[in-house]
Amino acid sequence: LIGVLDPTQPGPNSLLYTTYLGGSAAEEVRGMAFDNNGNLVLTGYTLSPDYPVTGDAMQSSYGGNGDAFVSVFNPAKPYNTGLLYSTFLGGSQGDVGYDVVTDSDGNFYVTGYTLSQNFPIAGGAPQSGWGGGTDIFVTKFKPHVAGLNAIEFSTYTGGSGTYVGTALALGTNGAIYVVGWGGIGLPSSPNAWQSNGYGGGVSDGFVMVIQ
Repeated sequence: LIGVLDPTQPGPNSLLYTTYLGGSAAEEVRGMAFDNNGNLVLTGYTLSPDYPVTGDAMQSSYGGNGDAFVSVFNPAKPYNTGLLYSTFLGGSQGDVGYDVVTDSDGNFYVTGYTLSQNFPIAGGAPQSGWGGGTDIFVTKFKPHVAGLNAIEFSTYTGGSGTYVGTALALGTNGAIYVVGWGGIGLPSSPNAWQSNGYGGGVSDGFVMVIQ
């Protein structure tokens, strides 16, 4: 469900727009941002093989068992024309997008988690293979370029435990900053603030910088 509210208006007048977006099974939006043109960019997960995707989708087919998605929507467009771009992102097991951001060149950056051994990987990934558990993914791709050649960079991060990327931001130097939580097994750099590694307990938060 996508809604637009005007908090300066009283009562029902504050609801400016609302619509459903989904397929025949379950969907959930986990993150949203605005692109350079003011369009709404959404990510989350879908269990629907018939989730609406556009003809220029980076991944036009459902991978199975739940895929992440990225969809671009403009509620100001006329009826049935507001979905400007939409794609699946995932492999044959569960994949969930948690956050999405855009850069000045129009690229999209997505993070979340994946259980898929065949999640799409590209661009000199620091971890090209699935770690065996619930792994973080970080993916950069160009919208409106059909096929997996749209992906400029995509990597796993994780091992046999559970690790989730929940938010990301872009640095002025082109670095990707990712935060989230996970258990033992995440890589730690020599200059890490917490130099003794995993602190124990159920999970630790993490900050990861990809340059």
